[in-house]
Amino acid sequence: MCIKKTTSCRVAYLIIVSLFVFLGCTKLEKSKVPVGSHNNAQSEETSLSGVWDWKLELVTDDGDFRVERESWVLRENKGKVSGSYQRRVTVISRDGKPFECSGETSYNLDAEFKVEGSVRNKTIEFKEKAVKVNPGPCEKGQRRLDEYTGRLVNGELVLKWDGGEQTLKKRVLTGVWVWDDSRTLPDGDRAYSREVWHIVQDKQKLRGIRLRRDMRSSRDDKPYRCNGRLNMGRYVKWDFEGDLDVDTAKVVYDIPVVKKSPCENRSFKRGEGILKLGYEDYIMDFEMNSFNYKLVRQGGCDLMQIGDIHVDKTGK
Repeated sequence: MCIKKTTSCRVAYLIIVSLFVFLGCTKLEKSKVPVGSHNNAQSEETSLSGVWDWKLELVTDDGDFRVERESWVLRENKGKVSGSYQRRVTVISRDGKPFECSGETSYNLDAEFKVEGSVRNKTIEFKEKAVKVNPGPCEKGQRRLDEYTGRLVNGELVLKWDGGEQTLKKRVLTGVWVWDDSRTLPDGDRAYSREVWHIVQDKQKLRGIRLRRDMRSSRDDKPYRCNGRLNMGRYVKWDFEGDLDVDTAKVVYDIPVVKKSPCENRSFKRGEGILKLGYEDYIMDFEMNSFNYKLVRQGGCDLMQIGDIHVDKTGK
């Protein structure tokens, strides 16, 4: 653990107190007490292939806050399992004093492990085959390679190793995901775009609705010719479906439904894109042609609902 410099406290960091659970452990290796994520439980027949998450929040013996996170990407094929997991340990100063190793009030320890294993009689055996440690001012570069024994219990992956146990939950995409973007156009007009994805996941199948709103406002307070107003916009709705392959999903869109307006005269076609799951369980990348952006998982219902769009179908 890094030693902190004796500088004055930063009161703002005390607000962080409410964000963590007080448990108590200081080992660099994984702690014994697991804290699950918010994902939904799966059936006992859950496949190992997919993305699995684990998280633990605690207070160290020095009184600092420590968050451990792991994201496992596993592929199962004919009894063989392979993959990797990313592990991040974040340490935050409780009293606002910078750590001596970094000169900052927080630091990260990042590492990626390659794993291999097999499944026999519903028992899973893993071995860590290699590790890559990201360099940093607080990183000592010391990691050991562990061996695990695991089982699927009520859709969760329970792993045990020499000295510890953890429970991983499979990431489920069902929910509301949002992307927002605001920018200044070359002619000086302001533009704003928002997409809301309603996703339903059934095992490896995805389906849902993608809603998009594009708005544009005049830079010089002169009305647009197409509608006589200082702003204009369009509303588009797509139905989509796709297949999830571990951490990537190819989604295909039907011909969209568009809310017609005096300023909207473009036609739309069927399309497809790629959803990519990343390290954080609340962020997902979307790629379509040369365009890409990040979707953020929402905690509840979003204001932009399906009923907000009253539409006419575009011609095929």
